[in-house]
Parts: sequence; C-alpha cells; structure tokens
Amino acid sequence: MYLGKIIEVGDRDSIYTRPRHPYTHALLSAVPEVNLTEEDTGGRERIRLAGDVPSPISPPSGCRFRTRCWKAQDKCATEEPPLIRLSGNHEGHLTACHFPEEPTIEARDEDIVLDPALVALEEEGTD
Repeated sequence: MYLGKIIEVGDRDSIYTRPRHPYTHALLSAVPEVNLTEEDTGGRERIRLAGDVPSPISPPSGCRFRTRCWKAQDKCATEEPPLIRLSGNHEGHLTACHFPEEPTIEARDEDIVLDPALVALEEEGTD
C-alpha cells in the first residue's frame, strides 16, 4: 500500500520472489542481507528513493508513487493504474503499475540511486 492505495497484492512467494511494482522493489531492497559464506557474492539491488512522501491529504494525480518512481512517464500522471494480474504473475498476484518491473529480485548491474544527496554522503564516507 502506498498513500492509501493498494499497489501490489499476492501470496508471500509472489511478493518476495517476483515483485512487480517499483515500490515493492524499493521496500524489499531495504531489508538487510546476511551473507553466510564467502562464495555468496550475489546481492539484491539497493533502491534509495528521492524526495519527500507526498501528502496523503492531497496525493498526486494518476499513480500516487510516480513522484518518487524511476520508471514514471507522462501516463503515470494522468491515469491511475488499475490493480490487475500482469502477464507472468501467478494467480492472485495483482499489480497496479503502467510500467512494472521484471518479476525478479536479482541484483541489477548497478544500484538505483534517485537522491543525489545520498550519493554525495556515501562518497564522503569513502574518502
């Protein structure tokens, strides 16, 4: 749920292993990973969202997550996406997104960073 709207719903396996909504990806990327062995070099993408959460009293038009979404396009501002079963989703796994993510939690080539201030802070820490 984001700003009072359900954006993705499904069974535990579908949500944790095949999330489709960008917000679900962002939430899951915030969960710390524990590497039990040195051979475990895989990793989940890190998604850090920019900006403040919009007011729930006056939410954005269209998709409520669009102001913080890296996939947002003009359509997201004008049309609220319906909560539907997307191609590739299991029965009962519904997503409200015009431009859904691929159904995976595999790591991306690089992190998604939407807040330049966070990048600057991290670079300071490595100097």
